[in-house]
Amino acid sequence: MSALALAFQHSSGTKDCYTFLQAHFERLPSLAQTLAEGYAHVSKRHGHAAANCWLRRNAQDLIDPASIYRRFQAINHDLERGFNTLVKRASTTIEGLKAACEWLASVQDRLVVHGLNATHDDEAMTNHAQAQAVALEREYSKLVGGIAEHNRRLRLGLLPPPLNLKTPKARTLSGQAREVALQIATSRNPLSPPLGIIPLMAVFRWHRAPVMNLAVVNEMALEKARHRARLQGINPPSLKLKSSVQLAKLTDYLWWRRQLRRLCGRRLEQVQREAHRVHKRAGIYCSNVTLDRRRSQKNRTRALLEALEAINQEGQVYTLAELAELGLANPATDGQH
Repeated sequence: MSALALAFQHSSGTKDCYTFLQAHFERLPSLAQTLAEGYAHVSKRHGHAAANCWLRRNAQDLIDPASIYRRFQAINHDLERGFNTLVKRASTTIEGLKAACEWLASVQDRLVVHGLNATHDDEAMTNHAQAQAVALEREYSKLVGGIAEHNRRLRLGLLPPPLNLKTPKARTLSGQAREVALQIATSRNPLSPPLGIIPLMAVFRWHRAPVMNLAVVNEMALEKARHRARLQGINPPSLKLKSSVQLAKLTDYLWWRRQLRRLCGRRLEQVQREAHRVHKRAGIYCSNVTLDRRRSQKNRTRALLEALEAINQEGQVYTLAELAELGLANPATDGQH
């Protein structure tokens, strides 16, 4: 007997009740049978009206586990095992379903990094890193290309009043210039309309807008790039570095790839630990997924070293893989030195 038929058998038997049950079970197909059994149990003890209230109250916080399993194919069996463990651990089935669905929802939030699936292979991560770097380069080019247009509007008096800049506190002239550039970069766009709380007549007071230059554009581009990194859960470069160095890092896809590898690896390993896949009968020190990713990384490194050759002064040619085997880092040759 299907879940809908089982629940409808213990309902009032009206068309509205059938539609009500069908809507809930179609939204949660993988949990339909469990919910139907709970619905029948409540209906037998308290009536179909109480069963409808029970289903409406408890099903609203549930999600379909099968949709999460399909999204993360690489670890779907681990997620299913963790889900079932949480259900069995609770005092009642419905409480276990709520706790397990809440965990799956948190897993989905953590393993999706701004559109990137953390369980995908390294090629997908590289493509995502390149997309971020290219987007920031285009944004920077757009800002640089708008310098002339901004200054033209400034010259013709077409710009609204700028932000009232604070007096810089730096001692050196270059430090004062950086503070002014940072204030302009963090202020509202000069071409944006005024806020609703600002009186309209206050907008038309005359002020001299600052001239846009490359230093201001660099600060604006850096702020946008740091914001993009924070949106994806990545720590931007240290503020102790020069602005040019920070911007160079944020527009380099290799930097993005390193950060994404580290972030996705940590989140994936944490999910594996929560799913009880790190213990003496599975992965002792780390999960099997992390171990496979590490082996894949070593294979890529090995393939790269075998593709590169080095020539010494005697004209002898060796691949970098052969030279790496002779190094002290190789455990097989450690005792020979």
